[in-house]
Amino acid sequence: MKIESNQSYHAKPSSAIANNNLNVASQLAQLHVPMHLPSQKCDLSDVRLVNAAVKIQRCFRAYRDLRTSLLPQPKVCTPQVAREKLIQILEQNRGRHYWGNHQLMDVNIAPGLKYSLPFSTYDHVCAQGVLFKQPYTNTHFDKEMSVKAFVHDWPAAERLTVERSLEKSMRTFAAQNGHDFSDMPNEFIDLPFPLEILNEAGDKTIAKVAPNTLSAFMVSPKSLEITFLKRLKSNDLNLNCLQFVHFTLFQAGIITLAQLKEVAQGFGELKKMKGTPINASQLQKGDLTLIYRDANKFSHIGFYNGRKANKIQVFGIGLNAQTPHAEDLCVDVKDGRVYLSMGLEDVIRAYQHAA
Repeated sequence: MKIESNQSYHAKPSSAIANNNLNVASQLAQLHVPMHLPSQKCDLSDVRLVNAAVKIQRCFRAYRDLRTSLLPQPKVCTPQVAREKLIQILEQNRGRHYWGNHQLMDVNIAPGLKYSLPFSTYDHVCAQGVLFKQPYTNTHFDKEMSVKAFVHDWPAAERLTVERSLEKSMRTFAAQNGHDFSDMPNEFIDLPFPLEILNEAGDKTIAKVAPNTLSAFMVSPKSLEITFLKRLKSNDLNLNCLQFVHFTLFQAGIITLAQLKEVAQGFGELKKMKGTPINASQLQKGDLTLIYRDANKFSHIGFYNGRKANKIQVFGIGLNAQTPHAEDLCVDVKDGRVYLSMGLEDVIRAYQHAA
């Protein structure tokens, strides 16, 4: 779908609803049950089957309507209108959410039994910083703790993802070792593991751990999609700078839910794009700004949000110790680091082409 500066575009809707409709319709069609039964001499089993089919359709419509209400509503608009909407969303996010350096780690709690643990890590500087007061954190690295206790205070979406991941691993473990799964859950959910093993994911300087919303979403099962859609409506998501950028693009309707899940821990389509050296006079609010420590060492990403004195303002999260929440950071593009930019229209075009 091409986007021209003077033309409208429409974000492609997710195909998930259409696929589910086809699946339900296919299953009902295989029943060979007439949806309008004759008034006389009806077989009772046919009536029950039709009633069951109607209930299934009613439940699916309720699920579809709820899902639609939780997703950003795509609108036909020009790229300029999309930019204005994005800028508005940036202001709505100001001061919200919590920065967290994402990790996704396979934790071994028994020989042959491991599960994926998505979390955010904080070093000692962040743990002691007055600005870094993230909720749902754990600092008891001198103890052993069960999985159940470790995620007990996490939001439902992140907590249930870990519990479902562990359950899936236990089912696989049971099948491979000839165990009865029904005898296993309490045994392993309550089995303590040393929190110090989480330092294997970093550089042995972790001082605090919290959930990471989009890392959890990436490994979550389809059954938790509505739970995560509700979670994405809250004000206290744990995200790193790259996740925040994609989450904001999702809020603006520029990327789909499926694309948000795919890029939870990566650059997505941005990796295929080549940024250009920053020219402050050509930047527009909403363009992406990438910061590198050197030519090959990526540091941060955010949205260009205007100029202040001789500096540019980059809106993002975790850009430095002063931005534990979404906020502007004034940077000097001549400070020795490498600054690149990506036009918002190019970003929209890339993601719509990939949808």
